[in-house]
Amino acid sequence: MNSDITSLRFGFLIYSMLCILTFLEQAFGDNDTPLTLAQLVQMAIEVSPDLKIKQAQTNQSHAEQAAARSRFMPTFETSYTFNRESHPSYIGKTLTDPDRDYTWAITLNQPLYRPQLTQNLTLADLSLEQAKLAYDLQTRTVTFNMLTAYYNLLKNRKQFEVAQKQVDQITAHEEKARAFYAAGKIPLNELLQAGVRLANARQTATVAENHMALAEVSVNLLLRRPLELHVEVIEEMSLTPWVSCLNDCLSIAAPQRLELKMAEVELGMAETRLGLARYAYHPTVSLNGFYYKKGTQADLFDKQGITYPEGWEINASLEWTIWSGNRRSHHITASQAGVSQSRTKRDALMDSISYEVRQSYLNLMEANRNLAVMAEALGQAEENLRLNQGRFDHDLATTTDVLDAQALLTITHGRHVNALYDHQIAIATLKQAMGLDILDTLTGQTPSSTPPQGDGK
Repeated sequence: MNSDITSLRFGFLIYSMLCILTFLEQAFGDNDTPLTLAQLVQMAIEVSPDLKIKQAQTNQSHAEQAAARSRFMPTFETSYTFNRESHPSYIGKTLTDPDRDYTWAITLNQPLYRPQLTQNLTLADLSLEQAKLAYDLQTRTVTFNMLTAYYNLLKNRKQFEVAQKQVDQITAHEEKARAFYAAGKIPLNELLQAGVRLANARQTATVAENHMALAEVSVNLLLRRPLELHVEVIEEMSLTPWVSCLNDCLSIAAPQRLELKMAEVELGMAETRLGLARYAYHPTVSLNGFYYKKGTQADLFDKQGITYPEGWEINASLEWTIWSGNRRSHHITASQAGVSQSRTKRDALMDSISYEVRQSYLNLMEANRNLAVMAEALGQAEENLRLNQGRFDHDLATTTDVLDAQALLTITHGRHVNALYDHQIAIATLKQAMGLDILDTLTGQTPSSTPPQGDGK
């Protein structure tokens, strides 16, 4: 018996451990699987707390819209009351009003003309539309933030590779300089200079490694994962030139920007509130129905002394506020100010969007030029280093010449890397300013941006 219990406990322990391992594998086992930009964006959208808030606001607006629509339906109410008086009433010896009675009643109210209900429904419809636009806008924001973090991660990794390559090349040159110094070919100051340049290169590589780690943290933060997890991504880049002119970009942005659509909805809501304030001068018409049943006992069957133990009535009522101390007039004035404010905000937003598109377009043109210039300069810097290394091998150049050429190549290659990824971010920024999908032109092209392979001299 004891052995059976021990076996069951052991089996349960093994099962629990397997469940824990399975959970850990699902949670953290796929961290080294390379992820595309689209996958990163989808993951960020699924876990974004801001999007969850926007979704909750959309659900709230759905419920408020349904509530506003339900106010057009009839309202049924029921009540049950008990009434106790000090003494009964008689006419002669006939009981006309007992000292206690019970009443059950049903009431019906159906609005026939109440324009405020229509305006409130319009407000609920616009509020729902605004909530949906806010969700879509937040989705685009999350997408843009992930794209920026993605390219910053790639850029910092390339910068670390460049810095590490510089360390390797200067290390090889320092060893050669040490051999030359031992052979009496170069003075001591050139050997010391190589050592100092090597220390500086290692310090630069340390800084680049730290920037790379921080870039990984930024991606993990958007994915709401533990910040220390490694992020493996697949490099995707589109080098397709931008062909749209500035005027085309401006004309596209006007109907595409969600912020402008939200401003139009806000203006519509302000105008609806103005109409709601004006409708306060209108009367309201309702249809009312009432049914009751009375009794001297709780079950309503004993009707002794009750003149009308059961009855009903139907009436139509018209209510019209004649004067309310100018309250309605003040509400109209306030609503008119709200319309003016919303219209001014919309116009200012249009100017802001125009400026944003122009700025993003000019930044992209600058990035295009920088990319072309740095691509040409990179080839020249590589050739310059090759020539100086060859001259040094034949005692025609100093260590300073080689180290300066190496430093120039490193700087140029770093700027080329920045130009490549800044160009991608500039494209995304312009498309964001135009209200377009920033992922629809990524073709998966990978640029040739690996560090140049020197001969270690």
